[in-house]
Amino acid sequence: MKGKSVVGWAMSLVFLLISGPAVVGWGFTDPLADPGFLENSPEQQATGISALGFRNALVIDELEGRRGQVETDLNMHYNRVDGLFVQLGLDTKWKSPAKLRLFARAGYAFKGKAWHYEIGMGRRFDLGPNRLEVGIRNYDLTDTEDEWLMPTDENSAAAFFFKEDFRDYYCRRGTSFYLINTLFQRLTLEVGYLLDKHGSLKRRTNWSLFGGREKFRENPPVDEGVVHSLTARIGYDTRDDLMEPTSGFLVEASYEKGGDKFRGDYDFRHFVLDFRRYLRLSAFENIDLRLRVGTAAGDLPVQRAFDLGGIGSLRGYKFKEFSDFDRMVLGNVEYRVQLGRFAPDFLEDMQIIPFYDFGLAWFSNDKYSIVAGFDQLKRDRLKTSVGIGLATGADDGLRVNLARRLDDRDRPMEVTVRVHRIF
Repeated sequence: MKGKSVVGWAMSLVFLLISGPAVVGWGFTDPLADPGFLENSPEQQATGISALGFRNALVIDELEGRRGQVETDLNMHYNRVDGLFVQLGLDTKWKSPAKLRLFARAGYAFKGKAWHYEIGMGRRFDLGPNRLEVGIRNYDLTDTEDEWLMPTDENSAAAFFFKEDFRDYYCRRGTSFYLINTLFQRLTLEVGYLLDKHGSLKRRTNWSLFGGREKFRENPPVDEGVVHSLTARIGYDTRDDLMEPTSGFLVEASYEKGGDKFRGDYDFRHFVLDFRRYLRLSAFENIDLRLRVGTAAGDLPVQRAFDLGGIGSLRGYKFKEFSDFDRMVLGNVEYRVQLGRFAPDFLEDMQIIPFYDFGLAWFSNDKYSIVAGFDQLKRDRLKTSVGIGLATGADDGLRVNLARRLDDRDRPMEVTVRVHRIF
């Protein structure tokens, strides 16, 4: 027991050395990024992701010369299927004679007992304000559909220290072709062709520093097999600040078509729209709004289905209380009030944030149509909750939320702690 304690504290020291910079922007990152992440998305901006992969983990060395740039980095995360994951990455960008990008990353999951890697090449074109990159990637990774619920650095800290893992995972191997087009740093369009194989992963560890005798949730199985699909994503971003927006909006839409002419084991369509609006009322007041809509049709793999409930979505409810549906609507409204000059100096950046959440996840009465089924969305069916948050600043560097569901007021309030903004 004493030996385990020493090992545990040694691991904690190493983890803190890597995670310390994460809090200020380096971030724990997944071994790979799906080519669909929009370059201007808050998921990227919160964790330092580039258009093609998770960047700026912990930069070991960065050399820039007349012909281009070479960067090496160290990456680290922790979850219940990989355990501790450590990765080294190399990214080269040549300026001449051709604007090529070569990148490679490889890491080891100590509890998963598996190597994960990514290797790829891209060709960049600068056409005035229009930046275009076309390329190919090959990969073997532990993937998740839950990045929107909680960034990787925050989830890693929760898992490592408190035995709380707010993501579900699956194995993804394959090759993808991609095109990324960014215009005026506001509008981003991405198109990808994915030749993937998906597999289930089991929970491999129950260790955390302060988790006691609690156990991690089991990692749910997925629909295994070959998934070939065409993906497209578009985003438009006018926010005034990436980490602490007070005005502007962000719109992202993604569409995936699997099977049919692309073959594979699953014939499906999948669409998500995410709209975020930030309204400044005064120097000390702000209203933040988010509306997220998801719909799918056909033979949908369970890993592409929609979940709602709990942290990152419908606060006041249990985590993923509503799971594996083909329709989803979520709305979040937050009213932010900064204490400012009315508080002592050490509290002037504090924010009080009343919020209201509403949402519903359900099955459509027509599983083969991507637009049908929304007539089932009735006001009396919506799940709603109210709450209040207390944050250390506009970036929610440390925030405590108290939330209560309104459909069953006998249930206890849900208390959550966050170190990132929910949106």
